Amino acid sequence: MFTTVHRRAGLAFLLVVTLLVRTSAQRTASAPFEIPIQVISNHVIVPVTVQNRTLSFILDTGAGTSFIDLGVAREMNVALGQSFVATGAGPGGTPGAMLAQPLTATVSAGQDGQGMPAQVRAALDFTALSTHAGRDVDGILGGDFIRRFVLEIDYERLRVRLHDPATFSDAGRGTTLPLTFGAGTGFPHVQATFKVSEQESFPVDCVLDVGSALQVAVTNPVVEARALAEKLSASQLMPIGRGAGGSSDGRLARLPALLLGDITVVRPVAILAGKNAGVLSDGKAFEANIGSGIMRRFTVFFDYGRSRVTFKPNALAAEPLEHDMSGLVLTTEGRPYSKRIIEMVVPGLPGAAAGFKDGDRLKSIDDAAIETLTMDAIRRLFRQDRRTYRIIVERDGKDVTLTLTTRRLV
Repeated sequence: MFTTVHRRAGLAFLLVVTLLVRTSAQRTASAPFEIPIQVISNHVIVPVTVQNRTLSFILDTGAGTSFIDLGVAREMNVALGQSFVATGAGPGGTPGAMLAQPLTATVSAGQDGQGMPAQVRAALDFTALSTHAGRDVDGILGGDFIRRFVLEIDYERLRVRLHDPATFSDAGRGTTLPLTFGAGTGFPHVQATFKVSEQESFPVDCVLDVGSALQVAVTNPVVEARALAEKLSASQLMPIGRGAGGSSDGRLARLPALLLGDITVVRPVAILAGKNAGVLSDGKAFEANIGSGIMRRFTVFFDYGRSRVTFKPNALAAEPLEHDMSGLVLTTEGRPYSKRIIEMVVPGLPGAAAGFKDGDRLKSIDDAAIETLTMDAIRRLFRQDRRTYRIIVERDGKDVTLTLTTRRLV
């Protein structure tokens, strides 16, 4: 489940593509294999080499298999096989194709050429995701790769470590919870508890989705059955992400507490899914999704072989849990991603009050040329409460100066 939000979301693919993957004679690590990563808009970006080309893949426990971008596969003259459509968040789908032959990729190959091999057997069109992220997204590493190891994600030190399951013994101090795996998907599930008030708490079957940039996303059946929009004083309906099926709507709310064993996460931002959010609307595969917006506050050990996950709090646990405070949906025009566009202004929110319009092209923020700011950096600015920015946009060939004052939407 690969989600991106207006800030992974980034950025929100909830990939529900079940592919049968058989991996033979693959190398496993006898000692931890360490991979330097980037965390951009809560997405874990892993360096991958294919045909001597360095690519950026997103690590995703919410994808059953690994994918390469369809356009990249064509550029490399990779033979494609049977086509398919991936569905996920949003009402539509994203085109993809099986590869005629498995493609060998090397994860984190350095100058010495050493790396961990991975097999990629399918391609998916990540054009929309790359455009929204403002950078190339060349593929994802999914469950077929992850389950070969005990996967350690060290968000604080920007490292992923792959442990040999045969020799790995203990993640050390932390909270260890049992994992179950979704029938037909293989996604890792954990039992969590949502605290709605001092009087009301209830258990929730949650997917642990490293590929989601969100904190918590609640499926529409749970939202309606528990009357969460009313009880949590949720925001108006608005675009809350972008997935394999396009843009999806939902409401923002503050959940009083999320409990994972003896861990209590206080007041996370919850997305309450609407009717057009694909898998978040039907609730058939899971009841809620816990993304990297929560997990980045921990070092997380995924041990699929022993059906368990361990959370160890890190220094990021003290960071506030925030969401976009501008009401502006940002995108680019694609490669080279230098133009930052206001795709949509949500009515009634700070961006609309400031006078922004759909299609405005950002030129500067507080005198910083927009080309000097990544999309991730811009979205971080817009997650700061009560900040005022002087923003110049280009509209109909003319420069327009606007003043945006952010505020918490929930």
